[in-house]
Amino acid sequence: MTNISHIRYEPYSEQDFNAVKELLSCDDDAGENILRVLAEEPELFITAFIEDKLVALAQVNEPVVQSYLTVFVAPRFRRQGIGSAMVRYAENKLRAGGTQKVRSSFRSGSDHPSSVAFARKLGYDTYFSSA
Repeated sequence: MTNISHIRYEPYSEQDFNAVKELLSCDDDAGENILRVLAEEPELFITAFIEDKLVALAQVNEPVVQSYLTVFVAPRFRRQGIGSAMVRYAENKLRAGGTQKVRSSFRSGSDHPSSVAFARKLGYDTYFSSA
């Protein structure tokens, strides 16, 4: 079990690109979408490290009344509290900037039951779904 008190959050830096690309290579669909946004708006990303190892990445839109966030945790670091800690860190950052409601998207359906459970555990309810 990882000690989440040792997570270091940093704004995304170009020097982290290779580590981010490797992290996202675990999931072609999500990784491709995140990399596309990263190329266009790198300032929206926060990285999470334990020691010198990149363990998670969050896309956090600018704080406005209703903001949006996406979190990706390396598969081997899931179920250790890192994703929850990353979401709480991002939510706090957004709320400090004036955000009143935070939305997120997650994969649903029988192929991704852990994504749905993760989102619900953190208080994210289904707002809408699309196919």
